[in-house]
Amino acid sequence: RRLIERGAVSRPNQRGMHPIATAAQHGRAPAIAALAAKFPTTAAFASADGTPLHIAAKAGSTAAATELPPCLNEDAMNASGERGRTALHMAATRGHVAVVSVLARSRCHLS
Repeated sequence: RRLIERGAVSRPNQRGMHPIATAAQHGRAPAIAALAAKFPTTAAFASADGTPLHIAAKAGSTAAATELPPCLNEDAMNASGERGRTALHMAATRGHVAVVSVLARSRCHLS
């Protein structure tokens, strides 16, 4: 948060992941909220690992899966990533039941 207040910009790292994706991977909901407020379009940015929502689903991060949907439009919520899978598919495939529940209550399509 202090970096954002000091004018930090959102740039991808060497793997192409933006800070919001890294926060999603580690379930850092307050960081996601701060980054999405300052850089609203980064919530939908995709890297080789998918969107931040894909990354949160893959990691099983309920906190991130809860924080990200309000930042995303319907297309971003249902974007296909790795092997054509949506975030909901990724969470279900990995058995992350709590994340599946959060995403199913959000605007994720079930099919």
